[in-house]
Amino acid sequence: MRRYDLIVFPSDDNEPAMWVFDLDAFGAGPVLCAHLFHSLTPYTLDRSPAEAVTWLRDVLAEAVGHPVLEPIATAVTSWAHDPFTGGA
Repeated sequence: MRRYDLIVFPSDDNEPAMWVFDLDAFGAGPVLCAHLFHSLTPYTLDRSPAEAVTWLRDVLAEAVGHPVLEPIATAVTSWAHDPFTGGA
């Protein structure tokens, strides 16, 4: 199985790393998934989903050295706001 994942270290030393992976490696189609750890919540929780996606695309573009394509669709979830997980 091919693996398409990476740890992204933003250029801003104050921003923590994030885990990004392509679900295509698991047969789920071309879906990019980013796991943002609790230390990144200030960069995403107070933004609209569209702003969070734009922020992520900008971070990824800087990491890979070229623009990231506009996604066809996006989904932004938050365990911190999910009443069934309570942030866990």
